[in-house]
Amino acid sequence: MRMKFLIIQIGLLILFFISCEEKTGIMEQPEVFSIQPASVPTRINVSQTKVYSISFKVTHPSGVDAISNVSVTFYGSNQSDVLLTTDLYDDGGVNHPDDKDVIARDGIFTNTFQSDSLIFPLGDVYIKATALDNSQQQIQTDFISSLSLLNKTPIVVSISVPDTLPSGSDAVLFSAAIQDSNGIEDVPYITMRLKQQNLTIFSTALNLLSSNDVDSGLYGAYFDSSFATERVGNYELEFQAVDLSGDSSNTDLRSIYLENSSPTLSNVQLPDSVQRPAAGTDTIVVRVGAKDSQGLNDIDLVAFDIYRTGGDTTTIEMFDDGDFNNHRDEIANDGIYSRGLTVTPQNIAAKFYFIFQAKDKVNNFSTAIMDSLIIQ
Repeated sequence: MRMKFLIIQIGLLILFFISCEEKTGIMEQPEVFSIQPASVPTRINVSQTKVYSISFKVTHPSGVDAISNVSVTFYGSNQSDVLLTTDLYDDGGVNHPDDKDVIARDGIFTNTFQSDSLIFPLGDVYIKATALDNSQQQIQTDFISSLSLLNKTPIVVSISVPDTLPSGSDAVLFSAAIQDSNGIEDVPYITMRLKQQNLTIFSTALNLLSSNDVDSGLYGAYFDSSFATERVGNYELEFQAVDLSGDSSNTDLRSIYLENSSPTLSNVQLPDSVQRPAAGTDTIVVRVGAKDSQGLNDIDLVAFDIYRTGGDTTTIEMFDDGDFNNHRDEIANDGIYSRGLTVTPQNIAAKFYFIFQAKDKVNNFSTAIMDSLIIQ
């Protein structure tokens, strides 16, 4: 009887450990009541009335419904004089159309304020946000520093870009010289937009490369012929700077022609002949190398037509995706396109012709390559 009792105890212990084992692993940490800055202006221009947006991210264990109020207060340089207090909202602009909140109930509380010189004296401004939940628990951020100033907008002084970006070009510097009387550190980056027929089709940030003076700097980045991926023809490049006060510079435009040459194919891998199996199926692998002066991302399609004299033509797409099981491709994005073909006892014994061709994303076609395979 005692032995039976011990066995039962041991069994219960084993079940207990198994139960504990199942509950181990990475546990999701519950949300805590917290508030963090999401978008806070670092400079406030009081030389003109300007609308600024300010937002904070708030989390709570019980979700956004547990948050009763979020507000932000601006203090003077002594961190005690209250300059302005305003509520923040997470309503997607439904109840407060001017609050600039984008998505309702995402935990990001937003509102706007105006840079009134009667409210914000010149100099340091300190910002603190407060969140209150339904149980009257309150949390605050630390002071976040900003600067109230008489701002002057930056100026795009000059830009330098090539007239033409040749297909296969090495990296070329696209740059703009910027001047800002508030100091070049007031311009963290500038924006370069690629436009065609007044439509912006690409935009990127150009970072500061060098500064010869406190109020001027050269911003730029290097681009090679891959910049013309999916593009060909005449475009305009537009340069503009936005400073830390949110003020925009003048824009400057330059024309550029983007060349985009056809892809090329080479090194077809196809057996000269195969023997039909007596039963079942065999697989033969067909491969071809593809290149494009704008890079592999500019290649839209690699395929081959297969036909025999007097027979129908079939088009088969090839892949460079590393999916060996489905496409017999071994390495993704190595420029070798692959496809597997099955051979069965029912295949017709004949000579089959393969015509390989590639197309890029601006509809340039490669020169076709022909090869053949005899099925015996």
